[in-house]
Amino acid sequence: MQNKKTSTHHEFAFYYADLSKILFQDIDIVIVCDDLFHRFKHVVRMQQDDTCIIFNQKERVTFMFAKLEGKNRILGTWQNRQQNEKLAPEITFILPMLKIDALSDAIYSCAEVGITNIQLVTTHKTQTPYSEKLFDKLQRVAVAAAEQSKMYAFPTILPPVKLAELLATDLPGLKYHFDVTGAAFASWYQPVQAGQQYHLLVGPEGDLTDDEKALVKKAGFQSCLLTSTVLRSVRSISLVSGLFRL
Repeated sequence: MQNKKTSTHHEFAFYYADLSKILFQDIDIVIVCDDLFHRFKHVVRMQQDDTCIIFNQKERVTFMFAKLEGKNRILGTWQNRQQNEKLAPEITFILPMLKIDALSDAIYSCAEVGITNIQLVTTHKTQTPYSEKLFDKLQRVAVAAAEQSKMYAFPTILPPVKLAELLATDLPGLKYHFDVTGAAFASWYQPVQAGQQYHLLVGPEGDLTDDEKALVKKAGFQSCLLTSTVLRSVRSISLVSGLFRL
């Protein structure tokens, strides 16, 4: 006797920044968006009565697709409005301005595991210039990670500041700097505490300078070793962000 095949329905999720503006008492809504229109029509090929999640950074709804209209209008109905919940504890990742591809990978890693905030910083070895175009790209990377991971409350990305200036401010909570000269993993790691705040720092490729490390230590960061091997910055960021969301 043959086993019957069972199918599982994959629920797609799509970001729409203006979602909150179109949710009224009437359950019928029209989404006006060139990008979503293209994806509904040509990528996922939505059919009438198919459902998906539409979300922004604050909330989400279940959307039942009706039809496409014109060149950029998506018609349907919504239900099950929910607020997006950020994971606890609050974690801010202090992220150096890496090369663009590595920076994008780092943003994705932080977003898919639910890091709360990403504070970009420039260091002595920063080579990637900041621009609004780059910032928009990083926002899109975070959104893509949210759509894939269903971590709808994706991180708030803060424009870059100089590392030295950031360290001169009050950074509450527990602070960890991950460095090849840091204390062994077993001596510093403990499960995260839901009511605590965390600031995490990984140096850029080529590491922080000795002067920068001195400022990091003065600001109250504990120097921690991740592995016995030397990792690329982007790999360390991925490992650390996942470790603190266990």
